[in-house]
Amino acid sequence: MLHRAPVSRTLRPALIAIAIAWAVTIVFHLVYLIREFLWIINDGPEYLPNAFGDFGEGAILEPLLFFAGAGALLVVLLPILTETRLLTVMIRAALAGLGGFVVLSVLGLIEAIGEAVAYGFEFGYFVNDWFGYPLVVAFDLTTLLVIGAVVSWLFASKKAGAAA
Repeated sequence: MLHRAPVSRTLRPALIAIAIAWAVTIVFHLVYLIREFLWIINDGPEYLPNAFGDFGEGAILEPLLFFAGAGALLVVLLPILTETRLLTVMIRAALAGLGGFVVLSVLGLIEAIGEAVAYGFEFGYFVNDWFGYPLVVAFDLTTLLVIGAVVSWLFASKKAGAAA
């Protein structure tokens, strides 16, 4: 069920949920970056740009696009409110993840077209670039967004209970 609430009530919980999910994403990608540095010690410094590029794409660009789409839905159509049940908050966060997937699939379409122009069109690679990889990224980020939404809801509910 869509819920109409003022943005002043929906913005803070959505930003908290996104901040938690993005922080966990950055930590994971920092671990990957450290792992890449360990590989670079053995393989040579020519792989250094790839390591930083993967970090920039996985920790900054993809989450930025995903959370822009998901966050807009969390603020406007699927808010995290203290009076809603926890299961409803989790379902809303998962549905907001679909909005993030749509934005990532637009990026995937752009990458798929670029790959098709550069290397020739192959249906499997095109579909994987367009839907496959964005789906994997969106699934991971949606899971983290649901966790962040639960923490945000618990924090808001505790604060509302203390104020009452």
